[in-house]
Amino acid sequence: METNADQGEQTSFQINATPAEAAPAPPVQESLVDSATAVMDSLLEKERVQLAAFADKCVAALLATRPQIQAFERVGMNLYLGGAATALSERGSYSDNIRLDLLRKALEHSGTNVAVAEAFAQRLDVSAQRPRFRQLIDAGKAAMNAALDGIENAPLPTLPDLIQQWADPNVRGAEIKKVTFLLTDIVGSTALTSKLGNSAAQRVVRAHNAAVRAATKNFRGTEVKHTGDGMLLTFPDAAAAARAAIEIQQEGSAYAKDNPDAPLVMRLGIHTGEASYEEGEYYGPALSVLNGVCAAAGDGQIFCSEEAKSRSVGPAFRFQEIGRRKLKGSQAESLLFKLEWTPKIKAVKGPLEYKQIGGKTPASAS
Repeated sequence: METNADQGEQTSFQINATPAEAAPAPPVQESLVDSATAVMDSLLEKERVQLAAFADKCVAALLATRPQIQAFERVGMNLYLGGAATALSERGSYSDNIRLDLLRKALEHSGTNVAVAEAFAQRLDVSAQRPRFRQLIDAGKAAMNAALDGIENAPLPTLPDLIQQWADPNVRGAEIKKVTFLLTDIVGSTALTSKLGNSAAQRVVRAHNAAVRAATKNFRGTEVKHTGDGMLLTFPDAAAAARAAIEIQQEGSAYAKDNPDAPLVMRLGIHTGEASYEEGEYYGPALSVLNGVCAAAGDGQIFCSEEAKSRSVGPAFRFQEIGRRKLKGSQAESLLFKLEWTPKIKAVKGPLEYKQIGGKTPASAS
């Protein structure tokens, strides 16, 4: 993120210029703010480096025991990093804003999406109120304090063990049941932000949100959470999820036609599998499969697992067998199917919700 201080470094002033030619001096108040920001950034550089190194060790520890860090495992690791950031902040007697800024930068350093990192940091204190989440935060704090005190081989549980205990429903004794999930993912969201700027890219995200939430409501689904680049949803059955997925892609296609310079392109994944629900989050192997199914889909495609396809029966659905694929983050192969869909033939009368929120409003609506 470019700061005012960064911009100031790129500005040159003519020392011998006449008063008429001289660049106006910055307001005193802004200059003081910039100076204070630069001083604080310098003071915090040591903590940022320490936390980044700590984050690198966390990532390495998890990857040593698994081929890839899954989404729910990254949430656990981020909680652990939140505890480490708290330890650094307490030692420096820093404010909560600085503590959360340290965490946000560490999350971005470890590979978390910028928007997700910001949202996660802002929710950290709320997450700390949940006992199971608090355990990971406290563990990260203890590990960072041990590292700062130079205590080697401290008798602390390893991060992989903590993540397993935190995320594994069998370890927690939680009730496991079959759930149908739908995951949406905006294709090229980072490139879109670079191309259009944050404000314009957010209009695309809002169009996505509107289309997804409308379809979720229409087919009795439930929004679980926003992932930053998409949404995680559940449905009462696989057929309802499939119908919702088709409607979402149709709305995305209509939006792209109206906004060719900033199109909404999505990939969607559907899977039915075992998961448990606890404290507002789903856990279990189904989430790993779902992420892999969605990642395998191409631009504008809907991919389904064999379990979801077998439960989506009826003349409304046409599937193309893709074959067996090794899913991202998994060693096993899974049989995948592409759910076919076609753009809407006739537009709905009147302005659609996605147009009102994310795109251009038709002239007829004015």
